[in-house]
Amino acid sequence: MKFGRADLPKDAGLTLPADHAIDATVLKGAPAKAFRLFSGGSKWSLKEMVGPVYPKGTKAKDMLAVYASMFNAIELNATRYGNFPPSTWAKWVAETPPDFRFCPKMHQSVAQIRRLQNVDDVLPPFLDSVAHAGERLGPILLQMPENFGPEHVGRLAAFLPLMPKGWKLVVEMRHPDWMKAEVLAPYLELLAKHGAAAVITDAPGRRDMVHMGVTAPFTFVRFVSSGNEQRDAARLDEWAARLAAWRAKGLREAYFFVHEDGLERVPRWTARLNSALGVTVRRASAGGPSLFDDVP
Repeated sequence: MKFGRADLPKDAGLTLPADHAIDATVLKGAPAKAFRLFSGGSKWSLKEMVGPVYPKGTKAKDMLAVYASMFNAIELNATRYGNFPPSTWAKWVAETPPDFRFCPKMHQSVAQIRRLQNVDDVLPPFLDSVAHAGERLGPILLQMPENFGPEHVGRLAAFLPLMPKGWKLVVEMRHPDWMKAEVLAPYLELLAKHGAAAVITDAPGRRDMVHMGVTAPFTFVRFVSSGNEQRDAARLDEWAARLAAWRAKGLREAYFFVHEDGLERVPRWTARLNSALGVTVRRASAGGPSLFDDVP
């Protein structure tokens, strides 16, 4: 993921801002009876993952199963480009445990091409496809292009009711104007009205997208590496503290995806987050030395 990358001085800080005002209206102040953390990356099938992430000798046909032994969620980019048949989903479901979650990106015909308009013939095939994930279906990621500005909020308002009842939708708006205070507040309120979550993209080059707005009992964080391990370790620790605070106020689920060029650091960062929150998700790696080595 190249979006939001930036070359920063080594001493540049990337601390989290305060909670958005809407959080107090969504998170009621009492801990949820149960809290679940779903964490992972956005790739499972790269041959470059063999060695740094997967055990040496891992075959392509086994990569999803190995991935699912280390993480309990995947941000699924492939669904942006195609609707997979039931047989493919059946294979993926068979290779993952029941607590695993696929978080599919909305098909490009809906988000990038039709831009939320006239989707009656393209949204149902996508929904029918991903429905075959069954209990392993996580939030749908609606990722809008950077030139989709808040002047189109009416399209979003008309689209949100089209999602099936009970499904989780998360929305990432990249146009900077969505993050302006006078626009952000009503945007978050719109999502909250429909039970959708606003994606928090913690990217070094787009600090405006770290809005800290929680609009549903779940949140969805896309963590983009800064390229500096010590700085990213501190960022992960701060995220753990913030998620713990939200958990104490009623957050039920958190989806946390690491976007990192150094593939070997993805399990390191998710393991660090899980440990800090006291959550046992998966073993940190499929083999090799401790993933906490040399990370303060």
